[in-house]
Amino acid sequence: MIRGTVPIVLAALLGAGAAAGEEPSPTGAEDDVLAAVIAADDAQAVHLMLLGGCVADLTLSDGRLAIEHAVADDALAAVDALCAAGVDLDAVGRSGRTALELAAELGTAEMIAALVDAGADPTAVQPVTLGATPLHAAAVSAGDEALAVLLATGADPDVPDGAGITPLGWAVCAGVDDARIEMLLDAGADPARVTSSGHNAVDLAAACGRPDLVVLLESWGCAAAEPLTAVEPPLGLLAVTYRLPVTVG
Repeated sequence: MIRGTVPIVLAALLGAGAAAGEEPSPTGAEDDVLAAVIAADDAQAVHLMLLGGCVADLTLSDGRLAIEHAVADDALAAVDALCAAGVDLDAVGRSGRTALELAAELGTAEMIAALVDAGADPTAVQPVTLGATPLHAAAVSAGDEALAVLLATGADPDVPDGAGITPLGWAVCAGVDDARIEMLLDAGADPARVTSSGHNAVDLAAACGRPDLVVLLESWGCAAAEPLTAVEPPLGLLAVTYRLPVTVG
């Protein structure tokens, strides 16, 4: 018995009116159907749509890529189906992010693992986030398990963003708990690495009012760099949290 969203897909494909021997081509209506079956996380229906002529890299009627929609909806089965069809995991969607960076911000560890297993690059730099990587996003947004999945891929924990701030610096500025900081340190993050303004992780922790993190980072052998300049909001991260530049000391 045919169940779920598959009958809707069949109707959409038949409604495309492909003549005998013609290859059906995606239409606006089919875009909407694909969006619906992704939202339903129906892998069978997604597969049927792809067989019917839709392409895995399709841009939906709302401007999002199909994979972007699937990640945003945490539709893991749909993501698996799109990955199996060869979706471009390096494509930047309407959000300005790749699927993996979006998953690092919004998704689960299982979603991140599925994308990495399918070939997504955990070190890919995202222009919209000013040079940040999925690891930067996971350091401040995802749960500990999701961050662990990315770190397990061997992603460089010291890769800087456009302001020279590493995922550790992002985590310090975002006020995450000590356990998240220690995960990054255990993975090899260097707390003494300085930003483009000359501040290290201890400076950032002090500027953000985290004396507990100052103690933790100093226990890893890092002392404050103590440059004379103020800690400016690093490309929006501190600006969002603290609104204004903050001064070390």
